[in-house]
This record gives sequence, structure tokens and C-alpha cells, in this order.
Amino acid sequence: MVPGSSDLSWDAGFYSSISGMKFEDLNGNSAKDIGEPGLTGWIIKIMSGATEIASTQTDADGAYSFTDIAPGSYTIEEVAQSGWTQSYPATPGTYPLTLVSGVARPTNIDFGNYWSTGLSGMKRHPVWLAELLRAGSVHG
Repeated sequence: MVPGSSDLSWDAGFYSSISGMKFEDLNGNSAKDIGEPGLTGWIIKIMSGATEIASTQTDADGAYSFTDIAPGSYTIEEVAQSGWTQSYPATPGTYPLTLVSGVARPTNIDFGNYWSTGLSGMKRHPVWLAELLRAGSVHG
């Protein structure tokens, strides 16, 4: 490049990092409460539209971080796991994020889930059961 000329193809933008935690929302109240543990081994992804930019796995404390992320617009999301229900953040359960050079990086981009037991049932009225027993429909 010749002194005094310019080349606009260079980007001197500052790269950023982001971080957060994946926690077990023990009471399902959509908030990180004292004593709620981090969840290890969950995949957190940075997306640009339908393109995955990066992914990482939560550590033993549920923490995760990404470094050297270029300025731009992204979505931060978790990969769902069978048996768990996401409680935080609110629907759609992702974070829209715009990283700008020179602006403080975001932290506390947290995700919360609670374990779905899968139990279901129906309460029966005692009179109903007594009638079945009298009719001989139920054997003990």
C-alpha cells in the first residue's frame, strides 16, 4: 500500500468475548436463585442466521464463554436435551446479540432449565373406586 492511500477492506474492529451460565432451575421460577447449581456438558451456540459461528460446552460449574467474536449480529442459544424444559430466558429461549467495537462485552447470558419428570396421572374419587369394587370390576 502506498503511503497516504487507504484500503477500506481492512477491519480494525475489536473482537469481543461473551460469557454466561447454564443452571438448573430447581423451582422452575425462570430465575437463577441462590443454591441452584450449574449444569455441565450442555452445548451453547452462537448463530448468525442459520449458520453456526461457534459452539462450546458448559464446564463443571455450568459456565461457558466465547472469545474472539467479531463485531456483528448474532443469536445465542442452547441445544435442548431430552427430559429438560427451558425456563430462562423467556420464549423463544434465545438471546439476540449485537457486538459493537469499543462497547463493553455482554456477560451473564444465562440459560435455565428444569428436569421434566414426565409423570402424569388422574385423581380418582374414592366413591368411584368403591362402586367398582362392589361391582367386582376391580380385583385386589
